[in-house]
Parts: sequence; structure tokens; C-alpha cells
Amino acid sequence: MSIRLLEIPSIVRRGNATVVLFPSKPYWFSATEEIVHILDAFALQEPPAIVDAIAKKLAIPQAEAEAIYRETSDLLYSSGVLAVNNQTAHVEEFSPDFQVNDVENVLVIATTQGCNMSCAMCYAHASRALPNEMTTNEIKSVVDQLTRMPWNNGVSRVALTGGELFTRPDALELIEYVHGCGFFVQVNTNAALLTSEQIEHLAAYPRLKMSISLDGCRTETHEAIRGAGNFEKSVQAIRSLTAHGVSVAINMFVHASNLDEIAGTLHLADTLGVSGFNCLNMMHVGRGNSRRTKQELIAVPLAVFYRKIFETVSGNERFQQLMMHSTFANQLMGIAGGVKSTTCGIGTNRAIYVKPDGSLYPCADTAVPQFRLGNLRKDSLSDIWERSPRLHELRSLNIDTLNSQCAACDVRYLCAGNCRGENFQTTKDVRSPHFKCVEIRDSILELMWILTEDPDLFRCKVERLHEMVASTHATSA
Repeated sequence: MSIRLLEIPSIVRRGNATVVLFPSKPYWFSATEEIVHILDAFALQEPPAIVDAIAKKLAIPQAEAEAIYRETSDLLYSSGVLAVNNQTAHVEEFSPDFQVNDVENVLVIATTQGCNMSCAMCYAHASRALPNEMTTNEIKSVVDQLTRMPWNNGVSRVALTGGELFTRPDALELIEYVHGCGFFVQVNTNAALLTSEQIEHLAAYPRLKMSISLDGCRTETHEAIRGAGNFEKSVQAIRSLTAHGVSVAINMFVHASNLDEIAGTLHLADTLGVSGFNCLNMMHVGRGNSRRTKQELIAVPLAVFYRKIFETVSGNERFQQLMMHSTFANQLMGIAGGVKSTTCGIGTNRAIYVKPDGSLYPCADTAVPQFRLGNLRKDSLSDIWERSPRLHELRSLNIDTLNSQCAACDVRYLCAGNCRGENFQTTKDVRSPHFKCVEIRDSILELMWILTEDPDLFRCKVERLHEMVASTHATSA
């Protein structure tokens, strides 16, 4: 019998622990330093020689070396990274859609550029309304076009955002229309303008989720970004919404000055009765890509950001339930499951973005002139989606052919080049390695270390994923 590792794994060490990563699968596991000697022995390819080498390198009896060989070879074969007599095991691969199964494909409509705030990191440059923003009927027409799209994996959710939706007098009418078309409705808002009458009206929509910004548990922290007098308004609006049975999720924008308030803000969110909580790290898009913003709001390195969230939620089942659908939890599950991604999703129907003037973009992070696809005031959404040369070009982006550096990276299928829109807004190149390449790789490895320390993290989400897999298999059968 002959055995052969399909590729040479990457070995990453931290203290006495080791992570072994097979890049092409991608498949990884954590072990002690002894695993390096064991894998070195597998280069000999013949089982008797491998057992002898393990016994010699680890200074252990032959019988113990034989047991280690069998256990290791069974693990590697069942994971699809070891060939036995040139045969490999079939291992089910999960697509990126499975990783983010809690986030439906979405059409994001920026209903206005107007906002009662002027936040330094705003991706939309929101402040004052534009003179040529879509009318009520024009926005309804965009939604109508969406209902006629022939997608197999269609958009199930429409996000109404801005600017601030509630600066428009027709805000409730738009929510009612989208809901009436059968979509789930997400409203991104700071909630500071909501009136008691509007909140009572919102309680009538069971498929509505209010996604509300709250950037700390202290007045001064939140208002350092959102402006004076807004913290209590937002908190009271959240409290009133949940009291009326409206689903609310909180988005916390995290930077160096409020990193230590994640736990306090989660606790506040829990007392307010919300159903979800998400932490958003600094993105270099829109106003957030300006030199002034980068000086005022210091970004937290991704690995530090992930570690802080982990320290906050580890051992706290309630906090994990609140963050079950968060970006952090989805990324963690993607790493845990070895989800193989070749693109960030640009050019797909993951998050289509419409500006207030009707201009269409692949996503909010690509809302710059170079990525403009057309205008839904005069162009057909279906025609753009089927025939746009720019979209076809973006859909062809693949981590294996993006550039030579990405193609050779050991975490390429766990990174997929990261956000192409953010990278373009900084480098002006959609194909270049991400300008935060080293930071992103470090963050992926940090997620592996986190899972090594706490394999049961987000057990509530894992159980949900298992249920979905079982349901999918039952349906296909």
C-alpha cells in the first residue's frame, strides 16, 4: 500500500500549539508540535517506513507509533487530503452561500443622500439630500422590477437605507410597499427621528427588521460619532420598537476608542430586548476612506477586533445568541467548515446597490463611477444583470487568476481576495492584492486559534447549520 499527501501543508505555530493548513482544500486542524514530525514521516509514502520514522522521531514504542499512524492517516484520508493507493475520499464541500446562509441575497436601495447626521465613516457620504433623488413611484418601480427578475436564487430581502430613510416623508409608504410585494424588509436607520406614531405603524409588518446604529453604551462614545443629543433618542426608539414587537438588530461601528465597550453595548442591547447584534469594523470606503477620518477614527486590526469579540462572547450563551447572525459568527463558521470561496461575491445578487438617483452598482462598496452599471429610471434591471459587460467582467474574477500573490497564498480560499470594492477605492485596482493583505491573513489565522481555544463557540449557530444540512439532504433525496 502507498499513501501520498496531496499537497505540503502550511504549519503555523503559537506557543505550544500548531495549526496545520492544507490550502487547496481548504482544510485545517490544530495539534501539538509533534504533528510536524508525524507529517514529515508521511513523505516516505510507505506505511512501514512511516511508522518507523514516527517511532524514531518521537522516541516512542513501535506499537504506539503504529496507532498514531493509523489515527493520523484515517483523519487525513477522510478529510480528502491524503491519497491511499491513488484513491481519495469524497468530501462534501460547502459553498460560500452556506457560510452566510443567515443573510439573504439583498437589494439595497439608498432612498436619499439626506441624513440628520454626518458620520465620519459613512460609506454613502450622507449629509444633504440630492436635488435629483428618486420619487416614491420611481422607488416602487425598482421594487416592481425586482419581482420580475428570473433568478433561481433570487433576492428575498430589500434594504431601505440612505442617508436616513426617515428624512423622507414617504418612509412608511415605501416600507409598506416593499412588504406588500412579499419581501423581507430591512431598514437601516439611526432611529433618532422616529416618532411614536411611526413606531406603532411599523408594528404591523411581521417581515420587517430595523437595523439600528448604536456605537457604544455611553452617551459620549456614541455621540462622538453620531452627534450631540442622539444617544438617548436612539435608545428610546429601540426600547419602544421592541416593546411594540418590532424586530430590532443593533449595528455597532467599532474603532480604537470604543473597542472596550463591545461588552457594555451588548449588555445594553440585551436589556433593550433586541434580537440581533453586529460589530462592524472600519471599512476604507466612502467618507471612511478620507485622510481626515483615518486620523480621527483609528481602525482596529482585524485580528485584535476578532479577539475582542471572542473574549466578550466566550462562555456567554446569551451574547452568542444575539450575535448568531453577525458578520463575526458567519466568518467563524466559514473558517470552521473550510468553506471554499473563490470570490467576494462581486457581480452576483448578494448585495445589489441602488443610489438615490437610481444608479445601479454591484454593491455599496463599489458605488463609485468606475462601477456604475446603468440607471433604473431608464434602464431595465433584468437587461443590466444579463447583458452588462462590466458585470460579466466582475463575475469572472477568481482568486486563482486574480494575481500571482493571491494565487500562491495559503489562505486564498478562506480570504477570496476579500472586498474588491474596498481594495479598489484605495488602490484603484480591482485585481491587485488587498492593501490589508497581511492583516487579513493574520485575522484568518486568529479565527483558527479562537476555534482551537473554544471549539464550541456559537454552538447555537452550529446546531442551526446542521439542521439546514439535514433539511437540504432530505429535500434533495
